Amino acid sequence: MISKTFLHLWFLSVFVGSYGEENTEKMKGILGEPATFLLNTAEQFKKISWLRTKGKQDLEIFVVAIPRKDPEEKCELSDQIPAYRGRLSVSKNCTMLQINNLNQEDSGTYKAQIQIADDKDPISEIFPLRVYKRLLEADLEIVCDRKGYRGGNGTLQLNCSAGSWEDDATFSWAPASMSDSTGRSLVTRHSLESNDLNFTCNVENPVSNASKTVYFLKICSEHQETTPGMLPPRQTEDKPTGSTSKVIWSILAVVVLIICAGLFVWMMKKRGSHRKQLDSARQSGKTAAPSCFDSAHPTPIGKVGNSSSHDFRICSHPM
Repeated sequence: MISKTFLHLWFLSVFVGSYGEENTEKMKGILGEPATFLLNTAEQFKKISWLRTKGKQDLEIFVVAIPRKDPEEKCELSDQIPAYRGRLSVSKNCTMLQINNLNQEDSGTYKAQIQIADDKDPISEIFPLRVYKRLLEADLEIVCDRKGYRGGNGTLQLNCSAGSWEDDATFSWAPASMSDSTGRSLVTRHSLESNDLNFTCNVENPVSNASKTVYFLKICSEHQETTPGMLPPRQTEDKPTGSTSKVIWSILAVVVLIICAGLFVWMMKKRGSHRKQLDSARQSGKTAAPSCFDSAHPTPIGKVGNSSSHDFRICSHPM
């Protein structure tokens, strides 16, 4: 009897404990895609409380799944926190939960607490989830560190970065034989005055890989520090230097001033010529106007009218 009881308790502890063990393999989620949690329990349960934690934050219940069989079998979700509303899907029997449209904030540990009965401890299943991005060349950035480079001597370092998506990412460089590389950094002793070389940074994460190639001379000239003894930055043909820009703007300003002065002089001359023409016209009008004199009155009159004395006018016209 004792042996049977012992065996029963041992079997129960092993059976229940298997649900509480954390999955050793981390789930790989992809940005913008869904992640599915599938429970292993086959027992009847009253509800499932889904909890999550991120980093050192405490576990919090973000949704509760309650099975319903009346009038039809379905799973009811309740107590959803705002970050997950509209993104959760569940199977009819509540044993599968899906988070849609994953984002980086969804990374963390998810725990399902399965309530079998009120008088029993819940069974737990744990799902670690890490959300990755399918990397592209545009996600990579390479910068040149010239701190150890003076006057054509010393070392130059290229640093490669994938921004906020470097979780579980591995970095490598090509060609590796021409430099010393340690992960995301590459150190080379080539002079900027030598032939222009190119280096490629390769980044790989669990769901993708991407690469970016830069020209050594160009990138290190663009990122050089303004300290004595360093080579001046090389200017591209389509981008004039600061001094050249100043000269061009000065020439344009002088040309504009000359044009404005010429227009002003031309307008003044035109105005003076017009004024002379008006004065000449006025003088001509005074000498050419006819004078009419009344026979009875010496004063010029401007119109002809009826008169009882039959006065007559004498008008003289210039010959």
